[in-house]
Amino acid sequence: MRNTQSDRRSLEEVASACCVTIRDAEAFRMPKRCVVCGEEPDELLSYTQDHLPLVAPGVAVIRTTEVAIPYCPEHRAAFQMRMRVLRCVQAVLYLVLAAWATTALVEPLRVALGWPPEPSESEMVCGVALLLVLFASIVGIKPLLYDVFIRRSGNRLFIKCRSREFIQAVVEHNSEIVE
Repeated sequence: MRNTQSDRRSLEEVASACCVTIRDAEAFRMPKRCVVCGEEPDELLSYTQDHLPLVAPGVAVIRTTEVAIPYCPEHRAAFQMRMRVLRCVQAVLYLVLAAWATTALVEPLRVALGWPPEPSESEMVCGVALLLVLFASIVGIKPLLYDVFIRRSGNRLFIKCRSREFIQAVVEHNSEIVE
């Protein structure tokens, strides 16, 4: 199917945005250029992207998408460092939360430490704050660290990227299936 001049103009408008929708996820072709600088990538970096959870009362389910993103060596290293730092911060948060839960909720330990048997309001506020910070690091901060964000819904892909050049390359490689 050939693109008419008006179709080409609309594809150019789509490419000037920082996000694009692909109608057919199976037919999608990833451009062979770094998502940050546009240079020739040395390999695809495979990882799992987390999405905002589906929340039901008392239950949260994190949705994920397996992706393989082209990076040049420099930007791959920068991305991996951001994820490493986030994992370290989250590990510290998990440890602090576990220590808080142990000292706040195990009454014999509280008595052995000479603390009142029931946790105070400020202890409970600290625990809730820790939970909220940990939750924010998973569903709020982590997606902001991605250079390109890909979400699959049915057979559609929603691609959001800071680099307009990369979005333009996505549109060029997939012009027949771009919305």
